Amino acid sequence: MLPNLPPLRRPGLDTDYTLYLVTDSSEAILGNKDLVDVVEKAIKGGVGIVQYREKNLETRAMLTMAIKLKQLCHQYNVKFIVNDRVDIAFIAGADGVHLGQDDMGIKDARKILGERAIIGISCTTVEEALEAVENGANYLGIGAVYATSTKTNVSGIIGISGVRNIISKVRQTSKHPRHVPCVAIGGLNTTNVQLLRYKSHAVDGYLEGIAVVSAIIGSEDATVAAKNLKSMFVEAPPWNQLSQYNDCGHTLEKNDIVSRLAQIAKKTVEIKPVSHNMTNIVVANFAANVIIAAGSSPIMSMAPEEAAELASLGGGLVVNLGSAIPGNLSIFMTAVQAYNKLGGPVLLDPVAVGATNMRYNMVSTLLNMGHFDIIKGNTSEIQALASGFQGNQKGVDSVDDAESEQVDKAALVSSLARHEHCIVLMTGKTDYLSDGTTTYSIDNGVENLNSVTGTGCALGSLIVAFVAVHRENKLLATLAAVLFYEIAAELAQEDPVCKGPGHFIPCFLDALRHICGDCKAKNMQWLSRAKFEKI
Repeated sequence: MLPNLPPLRRPGLDTDYTLYLVTDSSEAILGNKDLVDVVEKAIKGGVGIVQYREKNLETRAMLTMAIKLKQLCHQYNVKFIVNDRVDIAFIAGADGVHLGQDDMGIKDARKILGERAIIGISCTTVEEALEAVENGANYLGIGAVYATSTKTNVSGIIGISGVRNIISKVRQTSKHPRHVPCVAIGGLNTTNVQLLRYKSHAVDGYLEGIAVVSAIIGSEDATVAAKNLKSMFVEAPPWNQLSQYNDCGHTLEKNDIVSRLAQIAKKTVEIKPVSHNMTNIVVANFAANVIIAAGSSPIMSMAPEEAAELASLGGGLVVNLGSAIPGNLSIFMTAVQAYNKLGGPVLLDPVAVGATNMRYNMVSTLLNMGHFDIIKGNTSEIQALASGFQGNQKGVDSVDDAESEQVDKAALVSSLARHEHCIVLMTGKTDYLSDGTTTYSIDNGVENLNSVTGTGCALGSLIVAFVAVHRENKLLATLAAVLFYEIAAELAQEDPVCKGPGHFIPCFLDALRHICGDCKAKNMQWLSRAKFEKI
């Protein structure tokens, strides 16, 4: 799902929360630079509000610095906030104060600073956020999103999902009609602010801004650092490309969709895109053969050193957790971020994510640190991602048929797609595919696909090849890849030579090659076998 992000400032709000600077005068962050000079440069780079945070100075010295910073901020029509110290904020004539959960209460601070004061508060839970809104907070500081070295007393890292959950719950349950801006803080820099804004967007609300410390205060040039952060937060990320048709199949009739699928398949085999696989050793050989047979170019590489170069080839990346090794997490993230930077499609295959805590935590970290264009899994895996780890998946297999039938699969994939802002494919007897707006059921495929190791993993390898060529229409590109793959499986099983799983693999590779040849010859008759419906 590709959210149309709203404007960052709502009408009537005179405070620009887009880029919120929090100061740090420690030698480790500020170095030997002058704090006032750094803040002025940051303001010139686009900072709209400054919070003076100081933990080590005596009160008199702190007040002197607060007055200097207040005068500077007001010179540029920028709001000035003091961290924790209501007394300093009052005497210095600051625009407001930012409170922690253990500081003076919002209502008491309001009595001292007045009704026009801006009072923000740090929140790490939904309960804290709702209480803050009820007590009259002007904005919420949500986080920490990521680990940070600037605060040693952070009680917990909530991640992007935690930010999104707080924003959504505040918008859904708040009794107050007034809008309370939400600002995220904690470990934010140019590598993650686009991901944060994109994935924190909820149906009910969105993030107004980011609060940054070391990425500006510790930079060589605060003006440049601020400009880069603000532009990256405001601009759409490279992976968010709208359809060239202005319709990803949402309103098209079935015949029109089939026509689009034919165009997608034909163009893919003509271009021969790269499918970069970080996959498990069990299926690497089979997946590579599938990609070759289908007319694309496989690269099986776990080397993070070459990830950026491979991403520049214009293909797509598969991250497969079949052989889950914790040490691979940093390797995966290096590759994912390289493809994210260039807008290259990335597919996550969370193999057995519901089987162990280790696998679930690895996948959660991956989703929190990078964007995945497609998530592909069986029923058990998609359920685990949608509802949290429950430890009821047995190995890599899905739930049994009886339990599976009780799951509203269409609703499940649609919900997860909206939550993660991506395409979700649930494989099974009937496949379900959704971008959170449009959902398809697919009834192609054969039983032999479940009798051979690696067929699901290889499907992911083919999907990224198709999506790499059609980044503007990821939903239909994924649908085209699934049909290409599963119709080839049907043709293979119908081959008189195919007597079972042992014969199926070579017949399947031959069928993929046959369909590839048909696409090159503009013979799309194989698509007449497509069995899919829009739900």
